[in-house]
Amino acid sequence: MSPGRAGAIRLPHRLIIAIGLVIVAVACFATLDTATKLSTAGVPILMGVWFRYAFQAVATTAVLLPRYGIAVLRTEHPRYQLLRGALLLASSTLAFLSLRYMPLAEFTSIVLIAPLVVTLLAAATLKEEVSPLRWALVAGGFAGTIVILRPGGTVFSWAILLPLGLVVSNAWFQVLTSR
Repeated sequence: MSPGRAGAIRLPHRLIIAIGLVIVAVACFATLDTATKLSTAGVPILMGVWFRYAFQAVATTAVLLPRYGIAVLRTEHPRYQLLRGALLLASSTLAFLSLRYMPLAEFTSIVLIAPLVVTLLAAATLKEEVSPLRWALVAGGFAGTIVILRPGGTVFSWAILLPLGLVVSNAWFQVLTSR
């Protein structure tokens, strides 16, 4: 420690980088959701979904194809890949629709239960062991979402089914990816 900084904690360089990357990732997700919310007002849903994945496909191809060649396109389980693609398309379409009909904050609070659903599905379908602490965290996360949504409030309308469908399709996508 340097003089005059008694008691200060020095974080390892890699930890500082990791914290920075988490902050950047959260900012990217917030920006993506906000841009999606804004675009749903003037762009047809399917065009928005198409643009998102067309841009992603071009960017990913530009990075991976020169590095790995055509082998990057091969798969041992094409049916799983098609199912994963359909689940991802459903998730994205439901996200765009949700943001058209719901406030951004409520959408985000509902979507944040996705890791909870993934944990439940992984335990049930993949037979992954979940510790009692993790179950407690899952319950706490769900309780937090309920507090944010305030049952009986204005969020509970037909539109709540859209992000819930997104959560389910995304959770199955994640479990299938893990498999």
